[in-house]
Amino acid sequence: MVSAKRNLRPLNNASALAGPAAAIVFLLMQVFCDRLIDPFRPFSHSTATLRGSVRDNVTAAEIEDAVVTVDGTDLSATTDNAGTFRLSGVPTGKASITITSDEYHTFHSTVDVTLEPPGRDYRLARVVRPPAVGAVIVDTGSMRFFDDSLTVVFKAADSFGGITKAVLHTGDTAGGEQLEMLFDPPVDDVVDSFTFAYSSRDTSRETFHARLMIIDARGDTGVDSFTVLISKPRRPTFALIRTGPKGFITGEWENLQVNVADPDSLFSRLSIDWGDGSDTVTSQALERPYWHKYQVADPQMPVTIRLFGKGGLLNETLLYLPVKKISPPLLDNKLFFKPSQYCAPHDSVILIGVRILEIKDDYAAQIIWIVNENDPPSFAYHRDSLGAETGAISDSIGNLFVHRFSTAGFKGTNIVEVRVVDNADNSGTVSGTFFITGRAD
Repeated sequence: MVSAKRNLRPLNNASALAGPAAAIVFLLMQVFCDRLIDPFRPFSHSTATLRGSVRDNVTAAEIEDAVVTVDGTDLSATTDNAGTFRLSGVPTGKASITITSDEYHTFHSTVDVTLEPPGRDYRLARVVRPPAVGAVIVDTGSMRFFDDSLTVVFKAADSFGGITKAVLHTGDTAGGEQLEMLFDPPVDDVVDSFTFAYSSRDTSRETFHARLMIIDARGDTGVDSFTVLISKPRRPTFALIRTGPKGFITGEWENLQVNVADPDSLFSRLSIDWGDGSDTVTSQALERPYWHKYQVADPQMPVTIRLFGKGGLLNETLLYLPVKKISPPLLDNKLFFKPSQYCAPHDSVILIGVRILEIKDDYAAQIIWIVNENDPPSFAYHRDSLGAETGAISDSIGNLFVHRFSTAGFKGTNIVEVRVVDNADNSGTVSGTFFITGRAD
């Protein structure tokens, strides 16, 4: 009995070792079988190196200093100046990564990590941070229309690259203009202003719209739109247009009085086109007479008066001025001679007279006596004024004006022409003949 028990002890020790050994054998067999099924699958505890690059999703520019992190681990890497990274010790299998950068939206992705993972390109969307546009102050002053000045004062700030440009679109698309202001080097904040002249002839408008754009070094744009109130202008008008008391007469100076009412100080000048081909008159006076002398008569002479402001023509009117023509001097149709139309050889002097029956303003500007105009020795005498003594023969009918001639050099038949000119350059002419008897032709 005792020997039998001793023989059983080795068997009991073998049974005690059978459990762990069987487990180890089973595990090795399972691994071996897995290798036979997928010999390239890594062990669950193996690691690999994750490589890649980080770029802008629009420009494809490399993003430097972006941080790549494997979620749930302490593993992270920072991209270099080429935008690439290398992250070692990443467990194989599925991994979630996060990429962050100051100027870009946070990026999340799940990747398969293998023993030899290929490099991958990650694209990040940039965070748009437009410059901040502060207060926009519009100083209209007494602005109306027609090139009045307007000032826009603005404030702006940008901490991502700095402000490089300010652009002001003035007015609506039609008739507006674009003003630019450049900042080189870029600035983080700015207080500046645009001053421009708003030009519009649309007097029905009471407002116009403008837009201010602040652009930074990255191309982000801050925009502020605003509306400017404009006082409707009152156009200059003609307060008075009046001719002189006599009206316009051919060959005479007369004035046209023009008064302008300008309640909103828009007037800059006026012009008068007299309608006869003469030079246009311009003036900056609100009230004054304009003198003109017409050389031709016309029952309706077209006269155009235009009023201009800073932006151009504001008002105009067309008048038809009557221009009267004065009749030429009315003369007696015969000349008067003394001692006679027939002179004796011994008559050394002859008086020749012309009678003016009617003349403008009762004044003759000039009287011209011409004797033997086409037969030398001819003689011409010009009298510029009737104020001097003329040796009147008779004042019983009209006004008789004479000139004394020496008969020396005259003989036979002599032809006389007398021309009377009034202040309007109208003239009347009368002719006659006198004879020197006893002197051969």
